[in-house]
Amino acid sequence: MNRRRFLGVAGAVAAGAVATEGVLLAPRRLDVTRHRLLPRSSGSGRPSTATARVGARVAVLADLHLREVSSFHERIAAAVADADVELIVIVGDAIDRSDRLSALSEFLDLLPAGPQRLATLGNWEYWSGVDRGALRRTYEASGTRLLVNEAAAVRPGVVVFGADDSLAGSPDLSAVPRDGSEVLLLAHCPDFRDRVPAGAGARIRAMIAGHTHGGQVAIGGWAPLRPPGSGPYVSGWYRGDGTDLFVSRGLGTSVVPVRLGATPELAIIDWVPGSDDPGRG
Repeated sequence: MNRRRFLGVAGAVAAGAVATEGVLLAPRRLDVTRHRLLPRSSGSGRPSTATARVGARVAVLADLHLREVSSFHERIAAAVADADVELIVIVGDAIDRSDRLSALSEFLDLLPAGPQRLATLGNWEYWSGVDRGALRRTYEASGTRLLVNEAAAVRPGVVVFGADDSLAGSPDLSAVPRDGSEVLLLAHCPDFRDRVPAGAGARIRAMIAGHTHGGQVAIGGWAPLRPPGSGPYVSGWYRGDGTDLFVSRGLGTSVVPVRLGATPELAIIDWVPGSDDPGRG
């Protein structure tokens, strides 16, 4: 075998391996990541242990893009059950076709019945032309509340606010509680973080988003292609100026059924009210 033929065969083998990984294997892997919103420090610069109790353990499900329910989705539901969460949040793009409400209903039936369930809209719930009244009824039939610029109490003083999608909808934070409650903001597109007014940000403890799929194809952590609405965000925690933000890599695929370097993610967040230091658990 001459050098040119050898390189051709090696290239074909490498391309086949990449295709197998990207199309068949990676989209069906599940990375259960664990995070914490730790208690505020007591002045020592370290998290206080006196109040280190979990206010709410939250399972974050983003970007399911359900077409049909498979063994992969059964594994997601089983992982949620194993995590013993108090709250399940579905952060938009649960479906991306108007005829997939039955798949959503089937998936919701797999999830554990005990935790409180909240959902919000993503861009595909608009772009697909799904009947949003029927979508709301599908969620309600499973005990899931769809939040569109609405708040839901988790417990006294602890609130989740679901904003409408910022790419295709009309987000409005005017109904964010002003009673001193700590608010977790659900907003599908991460660049909405940059549009949260300073006053609202003071009331919002952190924001959870999806939409980016972690780039869906990420090369050494670099995601060359991300959808409009991503802003500078890819995945994980973002801090500094503005509201703390967590971006989930999501669970499904969009446009092309490929993932490379961006494994589907079920994030479990232990949220302790009054915290100020998010990070991997």
